[in-house]
Amino acid sequence: MINLSDKERKAIELVLEGRLNRSEIAEECGYANRSSIYKILQKEEAKEYMQQIAERSVSEAVAILKANANEAARNLVKIASGDIKAEDKQTVYALLQAINSVLEKSGLSSKNITLNDLREKEANVSDEDILTAIDEAREEDLDNVIDIRKAK
Repeated sequence: MINLSDKERKAIELVLEGRLNRSEIAEECGYANRSSIYKILQKEEAKEYMQQIAERSVSEAVAILKANANEAARNLVKIASGDIKAEDKQTVYALLQAINSVLEKSGLSSKNITLNDLREKEANVSDEDILTAIDEAREEDLDNVIDIRKAK
């Protein structure tokens, strides 16, 4: 059990929020000056409380990521199938990075996800078509192209 007063807990929470400086926190919590805040932060109980808050925040973030992982996977499939608007092509790389980050943080990765192409074979785009499209895009705008090489 962490033995801190409500006033001390409030001060710690305000420190972790990061929007006020130590003097403002001292004033907000009714302490004489900022040195009181520094003394609170040196207590072992305060360190434990901060760790507890951090762990709770990480747990909440992981829960949010897991809840949104399905949507991220759906977006990934849309991009992989070419279902993107012309004006969105410049943001695809950033979107892919964000999707990858969400999937990884929610415990999903290329090691445990398998994407199956369920389209009809004649509707599939060949590797050569993809590489040609990449070369054409590279010529148009070098800053917004991902370099993809065919695996051997």
